[in-house]
Amino acid sequence: RSQIQSSATIGSKEREALVTELRQEFNRQLEVKEIEFERALREAEGALRERGCGRSHNELKSNLPFMTNLNQDEALSGVLKFYFQENYASVIGSKASGFENVKD
Repeated sequence: RSQIQSSATIGSKEREALVTELRQEFNRQLEVKEIEFERALREAEGALRERGCGRSHNELKSNLPFMTNLNQDEALSGVLKFYFQENYASVIGSKASGFENVKD
């Protein structure tokens, strides 16, 4: 109740200054989070590329063999592609890890 009464005594200039300050702080925090997100995204994409996956097939060599998904819905078929890496033996369905790349 005292906060409500004290906020009523704040003038319009002071209120505008507080709103501006809060917006600036919010924008600073948002920028920091966006930078952190972009960094994490780049790291994740790099890790996917190392495992033979990528955001688009253009990033990978088109002459590499690959597996793709099949789905009853034609719009979902071929959405996922896993490119096999050169100089690696790929083991799929291993009981220990489910997937493994072994360097030749």
